[in-house]
Amino acid sequence: MYVYVAYSPDGKRIATATMDGAVNVWDAMSGRALLSFTASPTIRSFAFDRPLGTRLITGHNDGTIKVWDVSSTLTQASGSTTGQLLFTLAGHGSSIWGVEASPDGKQLVTASYDSTVRIWDITDNGTSEWLTIADGACCNAIYSPDGKRLIGASRIDTSRYGTNRMNVWDATTGQLLRTIDTGQMCGGDVSRDQKRFVTVTCGTVAEHTAKVWDLDTGNQLFSAPTANIDDLTTFGYGAAFHPDGMHIAAATGKGNITIWDVNSGREVMTLSGHMGNVNILAYSPDGTILASSAENVKIWDAPAGKEVRTLPTRGMSVTFSPDGTRLATANNDGTATVWDVASGKESQTLRGHTGRVFTVAFSPDGNRLATGGEDTTIKIWNVSPGASAGEQPLTLYGGSTTALTPQFSPDGKRLVAGWSWRGASGSVRVLALDLNDLLAIARSRVTRALTNDECQKFLHVDKCP
Repeated sequence: MYVYVAYSPDGKRIATATMDGAVNVWDAMSGRALLSFTASPTIRSFAFDRPLGTRLITGHNDGTIKVWDVSSTLTQASGSTTGQLLFTLAGHGSSIWGVEASPDGKQLVTASYDSTVRIWDITDNGTSEWLTIADGACCNAIYSPDGKRLIGASRIDTSRYGTNRMNVWDATTGQLLRTIDTGQMCGGDVSRDQKRFVTVTCGTVAEHTAKVWDLDTGNQLFSAPTANIDDLTTFGYGAAFHPDGMHIAAATGKGNITIWDVNSGREVMTLSGHMGNVNILAYSPDGTILASSAENVKIWDAPAGKEVRTLPTRGMSVTFSPDGTRLATANNDGTATVWDVASGKESQTLRGHTGRVFTVAFSPDGNRLATGGEDTTIKIWNVSPGASAGEQPLTLYGGSTTALTPQFSPDGKRLVAGWSWRGASGSVRVLALDLNDLLAIARSRVTRALTNDECQKFLHVDKCP
């Protein structure tokens, strides 16, 4: 059973929903249940509204969208413990795979498997559909940061899996601004300012290309072959935008990575060194370092195009720390490793999982690392510079299913994680990571003061606060 998880915009509440319609809203600090209700039929998409987060939006298998009041005033004023259905939006002809409120909370965009996108007025005076986009997205549509545009992927060739067209619409009028027929997409990335989009297409060798599009003009900036003639069945043709939005890196077959100037389409350089297809690419936050993963992980001086060093691991996931000085890799052997980017030395090797590690994620301050494993656990590791090598991680157990991607709260004080895999029952847990939060929870649940021995054992402090 799939479990959807969403933080409210202010990070104070967490909402969870299962496909069978069980919706819960929790206090993110204490874990206290605030609201619980059923939203039927089958849920396919799920989101808080913006910017207040007082409403919850559910998209359903029958093509309807429901908007619920989940505001704090609901429980305070009436003592209710169930969400109040405000209204139902109907008009789509198939299941709803994407819902997102506009940044100002006045409109809602929905994307359906019926290949339409619809924009709805969800203000107090509206609550109705006021715009329909006939040639829409099959499974997703997103607002641009300023809320003025919608970007969505759609299928015009339904005989093939995946999406094969990018559309850009005016979010106010619904006017189609751009239509980009991309071919079958196996990967892509959007620049940080969302003005450019790179698509990596796949299929036959001839179809393997990287194309960069200007979303303001609709112009294709360039097209270049990325054919991997070694292994056409490999998923994940790595591509990444440089933080400056002016350059991209993409896997181009035979272990090569090519850097292009997206303004001119000029090939800047090609990086050679890998033996097989490059599946993952990631730039450091300042764009000076590029990490690539294939049969091993390589660190490149991005401006010079020179290989700096090779890390002896095949990263299933790679991520830079917020300051860019460290790189974390999730490894096939059940470990995660934190590397010093400048020297290439292992800062820490994190052993504790008993299966493959799928996910690595730094906390916002870079002092902790969350790892998700095949062994059904998520572990929180102290990776601060002064951390002890023998320090044990904090482990979050979620049941008998694979641990999926964890997410730190914006302030890094909590972590929400879900477990579900191939129809197995799912669960969601919230972990308090801040000492003050832990103390508050402990004081609310124990009937006596902790001893110094207990504080040392459970809170990792010499004396009780």
